[in-house]
Parts: sequence; C-alpha cells; structure tokens
Amino acid sequence: MITSGFGVGIERLILFLINEHDIRNVVVIPRDTNEIIEP
Repeated sequence: MITSGFGVGIERLILFLINEHDIRNVVVIPRDTNEIIEP
C-alpha cells in the first residue's frame, strides 16, 4: 500500500500564519519542568 500525506502541527501552522521565524517562540502549551505532577 502506497500512502502519502502532509501533516502540519499546530505550532508550525501558527508559525506560518504569524510569520514567525523561530518555532521556540510559538508555544501552545507551556512546559514547566519545575512542576511535579502527581497522579
């Protein structure tokens, strides 16, 4: 089976829409590494 596709993540889509040059400036969900998440 031959398949092809084009997948764009939300960060890359926003990067393109607002004409930003660095994907690190486009963060949808901020990641806090100092926070301990307990179940």
